[in-house]
Amino acid sequence: MVDHADTLIAVYGGGAGGTKNTLEYAQRRGLQIVTISPETGEIQTQN
Repeated sequence: MVDHADTLIAVYGGGAGGTKNTLEYAQRRGLQIVTISPETGEIQTQN
């Protein structure tokens, strides 16, 4: 999916595993990333 996207939106609480790996891959690919905290609902954006 990451290979065919411009932006990644993920609910991420900071743990290890698939979501973390996907976020790191998206960063390497230069995607815009939007993360949503499952605890607080806080939204963070990074380019």
